[in-house]
Amino acid sequence: MSDPKAPERRLGALGALVWDTIHPWPPGAPPRQTWGGIAHALRALSAALQPPWRLVPLAWVGPERAAEAAHLLRGLPACAPGAAFAPSPLPTNQVTLRYYSPDERHESQLALIPPWTPEDLLPRVAALDALYINFLSGLELELPTLETLRAAFPGFIYADLHSLTLTRERPDLPRALRLPPDALRWLACFDAVQANAAEAALFEPLGGLPHLQAALPPPRLLAITRGAQGATRYPRDAPNQPWRLLRAAPPQVVLCDPTGCGDTFGATLCAHLLASTPLEDALRVAQEAAAAKAATPPAA
Repeated sequence: MSDPKAPERRLGALGALVWDTIHPWPPGAPPRQTWGGIAHALRALSAALQPPWRLVPLAWVGPERAAEAAHLLRGLPACAPGAAFAPSPLPTNQVTLRYYSPDERHESQLALIPPWTPEDLLPRVAALDALYINFLSGLELELPTLETLRAAFPGFIYADLHSLTLTRERPDLPRALRLPPDALRWLACFDAVQANAAEAALFEPLGGLPHLQAALPPPRLLAITRGAQGATRYPRDAPNQPWRLLRAAPPQVVLCDPTGCGDTFGATLCAHLLASTPLEDALRVAQEAAAAKAATPPAA
């Protein structure tokens, strides 16, 4: 139960703000342009966070989208007073998504904004109590910066691996899955990790899920999303206890638009973990939020 009189606590949401061009499924539907990237998670966090938690975005925006980004923030009632995107002299990241089925898409990205540096990031996280990190571009943080952040930041860190597992070579080509270099060092910086089934399978050469779980610091929370099949969670309450597989039956999904469903799942799950919602209930609520996002017709 949240206490609205408790001292304010702040969750930073770090990821790339992206201007999406989406070629939807089924074929023949016209492409549309809209906010993507961290925008999906910000909306879900604003809906799911409970007092005394407030939201602080940690994302860059270019000058050509600054006014639209300010409008986006005004629609997020959970944002902390004074919250704003970080201004960049470079253009906002752009992504092209082409859907070939409800579950298959190709993504290409033009990402001109460089990663956060410790000098830019550490002052911004000093006043935060927890971090939600979603690798929407995969370029938000370099590993040394993340390890510096982890050493300096004592709060809870939730990470959605997302584009950290995608190749970066050519912005004009679809991005392909790959195991990130030094993968276990990345994982060691997070308290909870989210990946989809294909991303989790990348860790098989390292020993699969048991090795992935062992790389996480306590409490070692791992969420694997599986589309319309729901999600599985692998929490362990203490080092000497076996892993317990928790699977909640997915809600009935009426698919209108799959874009952003994983972001909605993770943001909702993170918000409920911060509210100390029991794990099974947090998973169920996150799946329900993702299903509701999937059933929402896309904006024009």
